[in-house]
Amino acid sequence: TAYCFIISSMLYGPVFTAFLIISVLALAHLAGNKGDYLLGGVMGDFLGGTICICEILVLMLIVSKDAIVETYRVAMGAVPGEDFFNPVQHMIALYSEDRLRPLFHLIFLLATVKIWCTCVGPPDMYYSGDEKDEKDNGEKED
Repeated sequence: TAYCFIISSMLYGPVFTAFLIISVLALAHLAGNKGDYLLGGVMGDFLGGTICICEILVLMLIVSKDAIVETYRVAMGAVPGEDFFNPVQHMIALYSEDRLRPLFHLIFLLATVKIWCTCVGPPDMYYSGDEKDEKDNGEKED
């Protein structure tokens, strides 16, 4: 792991390398939680799919590195420095930037979908068949 970090830092810089590592760890953690929830653990095919998705994430981040850095610079330039403790003014300034507005829309969409899935989403995946099995066994004994 240290070798990969050193090589990647030489190619892309240590900050972007740390961003890549954090992104992959976050995606792997989320996939692991989802696999544990849906499958009761992480199976081989699911692990292979997670590895492929992590590779795609890394390649997409590397390709879009310049756009990410430019968006960060625009965001930092749009924040007014004179009134540091006024978050509403900061949000308005950031939202008024044409380059950042789609990012706000994406964040709003993701938050809305998460709230909807939490409140209205499907029931838990695990169906406890124990009660049904006990009922069937009780009827057979009678």
